[in-house]
Amino acid sequence: MPNDITNWTEKHFIVLKKSLEQFIPLIRFFEISSKDFYYKVRPYKKILPQNIYEDLMSHYLAETEPKTINLSPRMGRWRIDSVIIKPKHAIIIANWIKRIDGKLCVSRVSNHQHAVYDYANNGAHFGQSDLVLNNNNGACNKYSYEDSILDTNNFRIEEIEVFKIVEK
Repeated sequence: MPNDITNWTEKHFIVLKKSLEQFIPLIRFFEISSKDFYYKVRPYKKILPQNIYEDLMSHYLAETEPKTINLSPRMGRWRIDSVIIKPKHAIIIANWIKRIDGKLCVSRVSNHQHAVYDYANNGAHFGQSDLVLNNNNGACNKYSYEDSILDTNNFRIEEIEVFKIVEK
């Protein structure tokens, strides 16, 4: 088979499909980043069963849960009752707590005395105004955290969720 997939014939795809068809249902496609899916899986869509490919497209484009493949994630089953974070975010947060490096940049507070403030008339502050949540308005400026928490200075708050993280 040619190395460049653009030079493949229909026969090349058929040979690959027959070689891999028993393994495809065992692949955790839903744990693949959308970038890797686009560049490394999508070019081989001819070897995937149509229902699996459609389920994958729905997952990556509309963030739906898988219907055709019911494999548990490698990190365990995460059920998150949230409209803001998804199971993949929970895994990232859990890895961060366990100090397992990931691709997500999470800033740590430089001085623990400035980690969180709760002002009665001025909302919640993380750091010395690194992140301010005050009614429907938010602000973000780097002061007490190692890195900026958000990439914007002012924003409108639509919804806030609070999570308690319990290590088992």
